[in-house]
Amino acid sequence: MTTRIKKSITTATKLLLPFLLIAMAASLYAEDPGLPDSVIVGNLNDSLIEASPGDTIDIPVWIKNDENIIAIYLPIALDSQYISEDISGNFYDIFDSLNTPHWDAADFLIHFPDEPIEGLTTYSLIVLSENGSPWYWYVFNSGYEWVHMADFRFILSSENLSAGDKIPIIHGNSPRIGGIHFCFEDVSFSIHPEFITGAIAIVPDGYAYLPGDANMALGLWPPRVQGSDMTYLVNYFKGSSTSQPCLLDGFWASADINGDCNVIGTDVTRLVNYFRGTGIIEYCADYEPLWLSTSEAEACGEPDGWPNCETPPVTGRVIPSGTGM
Repeated sequence: MTTRIKKSITTATKLLLPFLLIAMAASLYAEDPGLPDSVIVGNLNDSLIEASPGDTIDIPVWIKNDENIIAIYLPIALDSQYISEDISGNFYDIFDSLNTPHWDAADFLIHFPDEPIEGLTTYSLIVLSENGSPWYWYVFNSGYEWVHMADFRFILSSENLSAGDKIPIIHGNSPRIGGIHFCFEDVSFSIHPEFITGAIAIVPDGYAYLPGDANMALGLWPPRVQGSDMTYLVNYFKGSSTSQPCLLDGFWASADINGDCNVIGTDVTRLVNYFRGTGIIEYCADYEPLWLSTSEAEACGEPDGWPNCETPPVTGRVIPSGTGM
């Protein structure tokens, strides 16, 4: 399942597609004759798809069936305000033109705003078999094993989302075709497989800092850990007005050298041991850094707004107890 390719509908299939869509819309819904056919739209292990605002994400589609089918129509729906762009996606395995044999057509269809309810948009994919004669079908049967069929791909909004939001992925509906179809070889019959929904969890993006770069408030690029960071941190604890913390959501993440989510005197001790070769630099798990080394930061390039920190006004220092200073 490593090959990823989007195959546009061929000229021959374009002639067949209107017929098939009409047949789907008019088909009789049969009872599922065997084990319950199913579709999962999301992660197979039922975990949330994690993403940050503005990310490009793939929403995987998994299918499991035990009957011979010759076409699949699958609509999903998402809240329109959370999607900035629909950029189709990928197809795999039997739907991939690089595999032999393969189905002849796989494509993403026009989307429908305000479907199935106002404020949502339905996005659809269709895959179908048409090898040679329109009446010669190459059937698909997963043997009742989960198969990664395709991915929907979207760009999330960077304005309407914040960490902690959750975007449900629900069953869509096309006003032309209706809901999900698995078509049998006799195209006058289809079934509605079980639709298992997923969701997208919005998580914070990484913080733009290098662990140990205590003087990042100076905005030096590329960021690095060197002796001046130790001097800066010591002067901070002494109350020097020239050593200001660089706060990320109110926390000086780059100065938390030992990763205990506090900035206290033991961080100076850890930094000294780092320079002596007897200690390592760690970071607070709540503030995952964008870079763990200077080379990573250099490859990334200077981010917009560097150093991206909230420098507070100069005030008297309150030294926590147990600082070790």
